[in-house]
Amino acid sequence: MAKKKDPRYKTLRIVINAGGIKSFGDLFKVVPRSVVAGDLRTNNNRFYKLILKPGELTYNEAQKISRIIGCKYSIIRDLIEKEMEP
Repeated sequence: MAKKKDPRYKTLRIVINAGGIKSFGDLFKVVPRSVVAGDLRTNNNRFYKLILKPGELTYNEAQKISRIIGCKYSIIRDLIEKEMEP
C-alpha cells in the first residue's frame, strides 16, 4: 500500500505560489525536514547537512523534492541557487 502524502505539502505549495518562501530553508518551516528526508528515503542527518549547504544536493535530489512538493523544478533550483556560496 502506498504511503499517503503529508498534507503539509499542499500548504507548502500554497505558500510557494503566494511568494512566501524566500530561501531553501524556508521550505522546512512548513514541512519538517524529517518528513522530507523520509519521503526522499535519505538519512535525516545527511539531509540536514544538505539544507545547510543546498548546493551539494544532486540534480536528482532536487527533482525529487520538487515532485514531492508538487511544484516546478525551477522553483527549487532558484531557491538552492540563492543559497549557494559564490
